[in-house]
Amino acid sequence: MQFWLGQDRFFGLCPAGNGMTYGFGNIAGTRSHEPIAGRKRRLLEHFAGFGTPVQQYVAAVPHDSDIHCAPIEWLPEVAWHNDDAVLIGDAAHAMSPMMGQGGCMAIEDALVLADELRHTAHPADLPGALAAFAARRHPRVQ
Repeated sequence: MQFWLGQDRFFGLCPAGNGMTYGFGNIAGTRSHEPIAGRKRRLLEHFAGFGTPVQQYVAAVPHDSDIHCAPIEWLPEVAWHNDDAVLIGDAAHAMSPMMGQGGCMAIEDALVLADELRHTAHPADLPGALAAFAARRHPRVQ
């Protein structure tokens, strides 16, 4: 995985297997509609100073419509658990694919979940343990 960081933007390239690469970028600023026509040209302009690999990646995209542009959205509050199942890491609280944040959150989640389950005296107390896990993790995730 490679990242190029700028003052108000970043671009990342991640190997995706079978000779494929996943690329993503972000530009901080006011949200705007990004028309399909000219996306590739504008993307090359926005990341012109980011080095040859970024330029080659964008240049290899066949069509403007192959470039997905959308603002980063906040996810609504969702339940991380029900009575007998729990979600952790990116499955519970998705985040930008940068610097291993999702993996780090999954490890933190697992430690807190294990601690709550260790303090659960009886399997019937599982819903309470899962609720306590969510309550402990919510401030960190926010």
